[in-house]
Amino acid sequence: MVVITKHETLKGIHFLRGLNDEEIAKILAMCREATFETGELCQKEGEPVKRLNFIVNGKIGVEFHIPGIAYENKDLILYTLSGGGVFGWSALIEGVPWSTMRVLEATTVWWIDAEALLDLCETDNHIGYILMRNLSSLIASRLKRNRMATLSAIAAIR
Repeated sequence: MVVITKHETLKGIHFLRGLNDEEIAKILAMCREATFETGELCQKEGEPVKRLNFIVNGKIGVEFHIPGIAYENKDLILYTLSGGGVFGWSALIEGVPWSTMRVLEATTVWWIDAEALLDLCETDNHIGYILMRNLSSLIASRLKRNRMATLSAIAAIR
């Protein structure tokens, strides 16, 4: 039986790529654990978030509400996030979430207080540079994914 340590789990999260073992250990020391049950909302569009979440296991759907549509279900799952995925990143840019996140399978996350993580980025500029570089890449990929998923959903409705 292979046992994967928490340190190895964090090293496998794409958002943290480029950090060395010592830097991963600093991030790990800040992590707390939370669990969510199927159907639960773990983030709601427009409501401020204060923590960055790393999905350890489970599955979360990025839900999109389509106003003014005369169909039974106006909430669509645009795409899913699973182990290694990240959500709540808008807390790092002082924004409110653009998406509602619905738990599709029981999910465990490790979360970090966004303010504390930003403080770490200020005091350790290498960590700050790596995380902000990875954040910009994450935002770009999510914008592209949202655009494609939205276009696909619109095409399916017509």
